[in-house]
Amino acid sequence: MRPDERLAVTAEERQARYAFTMELRDLQLFAYEQGVAAYDMEDAASDGLEALAEAEEVDPEDLERAEALAAEIEEVADEWRRLNADIRNWWTGLLGKFDGGPSTTGSLTAPSDDQRRRMARIWEEARAAEEELDEVRAEVVPELNDLLEGAGVSPGVT
Repeated sequence: MRPDERLAVTAEERQARYAFTMELRDLQLFAYEQGVAAYDMEDAASDGLEALAEAEEVDPEDLERAEALAAEIEEVADEWRRLNADIRNWWTGLLGKFDGGPSTTGSLTAPSDDQRRRMARIWEEARAAEEELDEVRAEVVPELNDLLEGAGVSPGVT
């Protein structure tokens, strides 16, 4: 593709815009994949909790602890839901500023400092949420699976 000579957009601006757009795509993919992992974990925990509640001989304290562990998993999944919604909303608004729309004139310039700061902040939030998900996977899931297995329920939370 050749640049339009009539547009006052430098090659550096086009490259910066492209790099920024690709970074946002990477962020969306990362958040989607992490979100799916969190949602799958949440579904498995819910199924396990339901099976535990229906088991014949369940210590009430074990059921209470399992409910607390499942709630921790749900909190992490909720954080990924929020992050994915924020990223989608920001991307939609950014597209309007970049590419324009029915009532908005777009721009062909590089992202603004504010947009770069926003990208950095969302990446920080995503990395923090990733750490929380990893902690839950390493600490909460094994404990929940032990409780399920101890009650004769197949431990299926991963």
